[in-house]
Amino acid sequence: TYDVIFSIMLEKLLHLGEIERIFTKFNKTIKKNKNAHDWQHVALVFDRILLIIFTTVSLTGTILILAKRTPNYVSNIDLNNLNQGIFNACIYRHQH
Repeated sequence: TYDVIFSIMLEKLLHLGEIERIFTKFNKTIKKNKNAHDWQHVALVFDRILLIIFTTVSLTGTILILAKRTPNYVSNIDLNNLNQGIFNACIYRHQH
C-alpha cells in the first residue's frame, strides 16, 4: 500500500517537474558551495603569504635597528682632560 502511494506521488512529482527542479537547485547549491570553498582556500593561501612577508620584514627591520653599530664615544674622549676636569671640580667644591 505504501509502495503504491509512493509510486503515485512520484509519478505526479515527475509530471510536475518538481524533482528535476529540486535536483537543479541542489546542483546549483553544490556548485555555489564549491566556489565559496575554492575562494576560501585562495584567501587562506594569500593570507599565509602576507603573514610570512610581514613577519620577515618586521624581524629584518628589528634586527637591523638593534644591530646598528653605535659609535664608541668613550674612545673619543681624552681621558687626561677628563681626569683634570674631575680634579678641578673636586677642588672647586672643596674650596666653597
